[in-house]
Amino acid sequence: MNGPVKVLVVNDNSRECELVRDSLNGGDAVLTFARNAGEGLQRLARETADILFLDLVPPIENGLSVLKAAVRLHPGSVTVVLSGMATLESSVDALRAGVCDYVVKPLNRENLFHAFRRALRAHISSRGIAQPPRRDFNPVEPPRLEFAAYSECMK
Repeated sequence: MNGPVKVLVVNDNSRECELVRDSLNGGDAVLTFARNAGEGLQRLARETADILFLDLVPPIENGLSVLKAAVRLHPGSVTVVLSGMATLESSVDALRAGVCDYVVKPLNRENLFHAFRRALRAHISSRGIAQPPRRDFNPVEPPRLEFAAYSECMK
């Protein structure tokens, strides 16, 4: 890849934003944060995001509007949905809109790190770039991953 991967995090919860930042610390990523869907849409109009971490239900607008805008403005971007209100309907809607991963809250470092790695691989694969060397993550305890839905890039 040419340069660091650009990650946009759209989430109104500052604690969750810090957790995302801490989980991706040490990776080759430049993180930008938006506090709500409107701010996320403005950032997407001005900047490219390789990977988007998106709270599905941020204030002001539905998170799916940001996802649809990201797909339209930056078709090569990859989205990871963060949701505390996972329902079958929201999972299906997100998958149909093209998300790479769906992480159910409460968030933890391991889930976020692994979601980022899957999203990075999907982004790299979509560009036809050679895969980066695997960087192992050594959690204190094995990660407990909970998913409400699966998509092709989660394999």
